[in-house]
Amino acid sequence: MLRIRSSLLVIIFTLVIPIGFIDAAPLQPVDKNDALWYPKTDLTLHPRVKPYVLENGMRYILIQSQSPKDEVEIRLHIRAGSALETGPQPGVAHFLEHMAFNGSKNIPEGEMITMLQRDGLAFGAHTNAFTEFTQTVYQLSLPSAEEELIEKALFIMRETSSNLTIDKAAVARERGVLNAEVRGKQGPEFNSFLDWIRFAYPGTDYINKIPVGSSQGIKSVTQDILVEFYHRYYTPKRTTLIVTGDFNPERVKKAIQKQFSDWTADESLDEPDFGKLVVNTEISTHAFIDKSIDSRISINVITPANVEPDSRKKRLDDLLTYLANTALSIRLNDIAINSDNLLTGAAAYQERSELASISSVSSYIDAEQWPSALELIEQSLGQTLEFGFTQKEIDRLVASFEADLKLAVQSEETVPNYVIADSVTQAVENRESVLSAKDNLAFFQKNIVGIKAEQVAEHFRLLWSGAAPSVYLTSNIEIEDAEAAILKVYNQSLNTQVYPLEAREEVEFQYVNFGDKGKVVSEKINKVSGIKTAQFKNGVVVNVKQTELDKGLVFISLRVGHGIEDFPADKDGLINLFDYGYQSGGLKKHTFDELHNIFLDKNVSMALGVGLDSLGGTYSTTPDELKLQLQVLTALLTEQAYRSEGESFFRHEIKVSEQMASSSPGHVIDTQFMRTLYGEDKRFGLGPLSEIQQRTFAELRPVIERIMKNGPIEIAIVGDINNQKAISAVAETFGALPQRFKLPSHHYLKGIDFPEPQTVILFHRGGLDTALLNTYWKTDDDRDVKSMRRLQLLQEILTLKLTKKLRESMGVSYSPYAFSTNSDSLDSYGFIGMSSNIKLGDIDKVEAAYKLITDEVKKEGAITDDELLRARAPIIKDVKNAVSSNWFWLDLASQAYSAPARFDRFKLFTQELSAVTVADITQTANRYLVPEREVIVKVLPEKISSSVIKQ
Repeated sequence: MLRIRSSLLVIIFTLVIPIGFIDAAPLQPVDKNDALWYPKTDLTLHPRVKPYVLENGMRYILIQSQSPKDEVEIRLHIRAGSALETGPQPGVAHFLEHMAFNGSKNIPEGEMITMLQRDGLAFGAHTNAFTEFTQTVYQLSLPSAEEELIEKALFIMRETSSNLTIDKAAVARERGVLNAEVRGKQGPEFNSFLDWIRFAYPGTDYINKIPVGSSQGIKSVTQDILVEFYHRYYTPKRTTLIVTGDFNPERVKKAIQKQFSDWTADESLDEPDFGKLVVNTEISTHAFIDKSIDSRISINVITPANVEPDSRKKRLDDLLTYLANTALSIRLNDIAINSDNLLTGAAAYQERSELASISSVSSYIDAEQWPSALELIEQSLGQTLEFGFTQKEIDRLVASFEADLKLAVQSEETVPNYVIADSVTQAVENRESVLSAKDNLAFFQKNIVGIKAEQVAEHFRLLWSGAAPSVYLTSNIEIEDAEAAILKVYNQSLNTQVYPLEAREEVEFQYVNFGDKGKVVSEKINKVSGIKTAQFKNGVVVNVKQTELDKGLVFISLRVGHGIEDFPADKDGLINLFDYGYQSGGLKKHTFDELHNIFLDKNVSMALGVGLDSLGGTYSTTPDELKLQLQVLTALLTEQAYRSEGESFFRHEIKVSEQMASSSPGHVIDTQFMRTLYGEDKRFGLGPLSEIQQRTFAELRPVIERIMKNGPIEIAIVGDINNQKAISAVAETFGALPQRFKLPSHHYLKGIDFPEPQTVILFHRGGLDTALLNTYWKTDDDRDVKSMRRLQLLQEILTLKLTKKLRESMGVSYSPYAFSTNSDSLDSYGFIGMSSNIKLGDIDKVEAAYKLITDEVKKEGAITDDELLRARAPIIKDVKNAVSSNWFWLDLASQAYSAPARFDRFKLFTQELSAVTVADITQTANRYLVPEREVIVKVLPEKISSSVIKQ
């Protein structure tokens, strides 16, 4: 369900407003001796953002923040990406990014990551990098603000920027890792993306500059090419360092100056050259066909990028673009809801790249009815271009956006450090200023509040001028002479008369009274956690905790019933029917379409899902809308209408899921193997479509009625709200229900069994040379805490060894990893395992490597104290910092009544983890990593010879 405000969450809680909906701005000239990274502008830089420039031209930006305290985020932005590559195949910039982790002048190959792990930084979670067309960014998330750690991080960033060795042997080893990463992305979706690039950017070299690279490009990269690119483009004046968090600014300034002041390099003036975009003068059409892809159609106008520096005028244009596209998206969503699933996820949007500005309307569709889908979106677009928007549409949008900007002012001091760091980094990339929430609000109120609908409509018409439309279709069914067929349907639709939008009747939400306010019969507060628990007379329990972590936000957990246990095991797909179709069935007093319109400008969610041990979900809203969110959830569970539209939507969505189930190895694991992993229980994974689609609301209704007769119901509310106000909101909703619910309690469901030892071979329709090798060993549930802690560390040590063996030594996998789970819901159920996305021809050698690693961790003395330190330190740092997150407190509060021991476990976590020895982990490995507990899964390409398969 599209909501006005849900699309703004990224914008509200960043310092870069309102450009979060735009991909990348065209490059602009900047004075290279100025500390500011953007051209002169009439915008005022956020006072917390402090820019500086060294004599060598390198910029650095400091932003102090205590959200959370004692943590620091560092970003190294290099204005060089794949767009600066000159060869016929992409991959140089991305390859160089990888080499940053493979040795430098003062850090031997393989030591950077291990050094950071000892300080509590996990590879991937806290240490990462990415390459795009015009930037490469290196990221460090420091789990403490100790000066020594900050200085070490800055030292590493200096090594990255100018001291990489790019050793020839290291290049050869890393080539396999790059190939594995490229191979992992291959499949129908990525092929469709490449096809779109070719279609949307005619006359340009865009397709040969895809940041991830290509297999041929990675193969052709040499040490000399990498060195030349490195020294040419990794230079002071192309570099900006961003430091955000809880630090002493003067000491950090001195540390930066110490590390970077002596860096000198010849500056390249090269700028990206993509060629010249050929602008459509006639309608163009194209289709991409693949049976494993989600079908989608779009109408686009593609024009050359408008090079415009950041300014008040540009910000106003961006806001007008946002208002227009959101208004049309709402219309499209209304059409989609009433289209009998002809359209789903319909939207209008604007994309800006280095080459082009693209105005689009698109929707996922039922491929068998693509002509009707195309007509719907074309005529909605035509209606908007001809008649514009109503004043009521624009006024509602403006009021909603203004409310969110006011909330942003309130919450600005608690914007997380990582969000600030990433937002400022993106502003550097876009050569745009960073405004304060107060300035954003003032700008909006001066320029947008009171704006006329016709002004928005005129701006929208400009966005859709300058080129003939390009119509693009992805389809999972064959279409004869597709391009000609698309053009014919499109032209026919263009000649169809359109009419002004009919005003819809405004409806108020009817479910605001559920009876007399519930009476609290008991209250208690945990003095250690600060969580207050209130029990109502009807058995509903609420756990509340007021925090100051996210100003203006409240987080909610709803747990009803016993999850999968409440659903019959012989009704394949009944849980899918609830997950996909329940909310779409609407309420007795409101259709789903009405609900969608009522909540467009509210921070309210209608999402409900079935978990292992409860039905419900987690939600975030504002303090003022907490009661409305609870009213919605209460109504959904007590006043469901079970209209046929819900069943229809379920059947459509499950058909799409079935079509996508084999599109990649990961999808195969999540759908086909998941059922095997949970003992062939029909409440897990995806079964036969023919059986799933037999499910009806007539089967679901008695299940929900039984759940809502007996309960239990446990609610948690955490965040910026008074405890008593939160309890009162529950008293007027769930607490007012007349039922007498059972009190929440924790138990383990019996009867879900780990599979017997076996080798499972499954098939995917992704890359023809891509395979996935997973192995699972049966463990246990979470009641034995000592065993669980040892398994957690064994998982991390297996990941360290997999990375060293498969990624660094063999170069056969991009991101091999281990996993472990000890269920808190299923009796005696748990598993530990390993996973690697690999080349088909490497499957035997990787399987042999798995055995070597498992044999190694079972040998006495094979696990080193240093490996244990590197496995344990990041976990302990994460646990220490967890208390700075409302999501952590919500998780604890969610079962504060039914499972109070969870907080005691958390208090003892560091102590218990620190007590685990190498001998303990070796013993655990010998207990669990044995053949009689093992299930091996191989996911292979569908189109392979049977001779490849080995049991």
